[in-house]
Amino acid sequence: MFGRHPRQPLDLCLPSPVSVDQIPTATDLSDYRKRLLADLLPA
Repeated sequence: MFGRHPRQPLDLCLPSPVSVDQIPTATDLSDYRKRLLADLLPA
């Protein structure tokens, strides 16, 4: 895509994503949102 072509398909190099059995709670999402905003607002 950019520059030279990769020598191997990336799906062979990277592991498959792990499925998460539990759904994030409202607290988890709130904490994630706070951390995301804290990281992005100063930029």
